Amino acid sequence: APDQSVLLAFRAATSFAEGHFVRITAAGRSSVLAPSLRPSVSIEQSGTSVRAGWLGKMIVAAMQRGGRRTWMRIDGDARALAIPQAAELKGSDTKGLWFLDRGSLFHLGRAGRREIVEQNVVQAGIEQLDPFSVGYRHAVDPDDLPAAIIEQGDQVDVISLPGRARIAAEAASVILDARGDTVVTLETGDHGTSTLRLRRPGSVTTLDAINLHLARVQPAEGIPLRRSSSDAAVSGWLFLPKRTRKVPMVVIPYPGAVFGTRRPMVADLLNWSVPANVNVLLAHGYAVLLPSIPAAPTGMPSAGLVDAVDAATNMAVATDRIDKTRIGVLGHSFGAFAAMTIATRSTRYRAIIASSGPYDLVSAHGMMVGADRIRLSRGLPFENAAGWVEAGQARMMATPGSASVAYVAQSPIFHAARVRVPVMLVHGDMDTVAIEQAEHMFMELTRQNADATLVRYWGEGHVLDSPANIRDYWRRVLAFLDDHLSVMPSRP
Repeated sequence: APDQSVLLAFRAATSFAEGHFVRITAAGRSSVLAPSLRPSVSIEQSGTSVRAGWLGKMIVAAMQRGGRRTWMRIDGDARALAIPQAAELKGSDTKGLWFLDRGSLFHLGRAGRREIVEQNVVQAGIEQLDPFSVGYRHAVDPDDLPAAIIEQGDQVDVISLPGRARIAAEAASVILDARGDTVVTLETGDHGTSTLRLRRPGSVTTLDAINLHLARVQPAEGIPLRRSSSDAAVSGWLFLPKRTRKVPMVVIPYPGAVFGTRRPMVADLLNWSVPANVNVLLAHGYAVLLPSIPAAPTGMPSAGLVDAVDAATNMAVATDRIDKTRIGVLGHSFGAFAAMTIATRSTRYRAIIASSGPYDLVSAHGMMVGADRIRLSRGLPFENAAGWVEAGQARMMATPGSASVAYVAQSPIFHAARVRVPVMLVHGDMDTVAIEQAEHMFMELTRQNADATLVRYWGEGHVLDSPANIRDYWRRVLAFLDDHLSVMPSRP
């Protein structure tokens, strides 16, 4: 609570949907809030979430009511608030909560009064270009809402909050930081060129222009792989290099990523993804496949994964642009889990690269990584360990002790003996996924006489930051793929 006298927590039961919000006093007494109601649960690519916040001493949460999500006061006598069903909680301050509803930004005060602040809002809050560096909770549930971008006709403004100074901006702006009536924006051109600017009411200072070389680069050809022309969902997207003959292909899987007919942003020239960059692979002569992989059932994170990747691969091969004998897989994070799952269940893919992934869900349940070891006074680091395995992307919804058979079945490390294709594992020792995951997988593969390579980067986190390490990583990745898929780089 704002006065730090009471804690709001969420207690999941056999599933999040059966859980309850709980009020805990400083003396350790707890009480269930709105016991007859259930929370509104969202299952997204990044994990499972419920939404709640403090409105002074009042507790507000998104609940299920009559089959619909309803924002309610849940302390005392539960009652619905005058908040639209589709509204998203965007932040809080000492006076209330900020919500965004289909372009309408409004503030809910302590007395429950709703004040519409702005219309035509296209961004509320700061864009987190690297959420891993700011902390998971802050990235998904920020404390404040310092600014928003609005569009009115041809005019685009940044509104600083709560003072609401208006600051002129460009149409393609995103907010990177805001303090009072000063904001930092990033404007991106059609080809990925970007300009960083410091903006104040009546003045603008250009700080830097980056990626200017991209102005001369044409985006790669992208093909949505659809079963029929009327399908809104696609089996994946295929991106092709500038070659006419059949080319080798790299599959980049990520469980939970399901694509539509709109070109995926991950293939944009500006996409900053270091470990699985579509355009670096295209420039080297590889086709790239982004397969749609629907979220798996609870307790079975690998269910349907290989089938989904195979289905998209079959459609890519059917274009007659892909050499079906030269296909590899490159996965990062949960995508690395997918890559190693594929390696244990298929020999179709001739080379597997997995970076920063969890391969043993049993040990991942109790992970304690580098940064966590020196800050235990701040609390036990469950969010990247038991939290991720039980209720995050893995969604095991059980502990290893209570579901040991399922944990073994779903963990690639227990099936290392099945791997028949070359594997390269990449990890940083300061990763939020413990480096031991890669080391233990490497040891098991080596014990089974598999062709395994381990690359470790010291001082690096979940995504490489050092320019020298990024160059080294891609040199190794491309050399590994070239060795096993036999591609020659395009000539100028």
